[in-house]
Amino acid sequence: MIGNASSLPTLAVAILLISTPAFSAQQDDSIQPNHSSQGGHTIIMEQFTATWCDICATIDPWLPDWADARGSRITRIALHDTFEDPLGNPVTTHRLSRVANSNPLAPSFWFDGDNEIVGAVSQADLDLALLSAESSRNSDSILSISTYSGVSSDEQETIQIEVELSEANYEENSQISVFILRDSTIFSEQALNGITEHHDVIVGYAEAPLSSDVISFNYGLHSSRIASQQSDFKMIITFQIDFEFQDELTIVGVHELIQPSDEASILGATSLTLEDQSNASSRIPLWFPLSLILILSALALRAQSRR
Repeated sequence: MIGNASSLPTLAVAILLISTPAFSAQQDDSIQPNHSSQGGHTIIMEQFTATWCDICATIDPWLPDWADARGSRITRIALHDTFEDPLGNPVTTHRLSRVANSNPLAPSFWFDGDNEIVGAVSQADLDLALLSAESSRNSDSILSISTYSGVSSDEQETIQIEVELSEANYEENSQISVFILRDSTIFSEQALNGITEHHDVIVGYAEAPLSSDVISFNYGLHSSRIASQQSDFKMIITFQIDFEFQDELTIVGVHELIQPSDEASILGATSLTLEDQSNASSRIPLWFPLSLILILSALALRAQSRR
């Protein structure tokens, strides 16, 4: 039992200071990942777009909100044209080689590598294509994504990304593909269609067949390797980054057919958007000590009023 009622508020303040420290302890990055997620049911929407495309300028601004509103059901990947578009890169050409029309019009959309729709689409058009893609999935391969912050051998700040395939519904003739996405801003003189803010732009990419221990294609990576085991398949890639922008990245892991057929080629996919979680797990919720202060203060006033 507390002997002096007047000391209760002081005790409550002490509890508040202890339970909400000014600096939270950092996790050991060598043991625990900074961020992680697991899934497989996400539909991949790859969109061919361009900074010179006027129709894209009417669609691209609302696409991120449309995709966010559908949660983990879908992830958008923007494939920017390599002609007169500062955001284009070799990944666009490589990914377009997988679809039936490798020289598409802008904008064009593919859901799980199939079900192409072209032109000035509406949100209803995209919702119908999303439902069609979801109904085409027989089952979902399960992938997990983990990220670790670190410093490379040449003293560059990096983020290590591990994508592991633990449950697969199809293993032969399939590969793991990893996209690193980020929102990007271009100069107004580069924005031929007037749009300077662009979302879901590819800044890194890697793919590797499950039948090999070699990365078959990569772009923008510091390093990459395979660490496959008998029961699973793991791709480990390292991406060099200015850590000021670390929380702006989205990692997308995909299990897909190497040679797409007439049917949807995506066997499973998941994504991970990096957020600042340094304080999330080490602090007691603020409402708890504040509630405790109010309760103890009320008890103190009540004890004084009885004297």
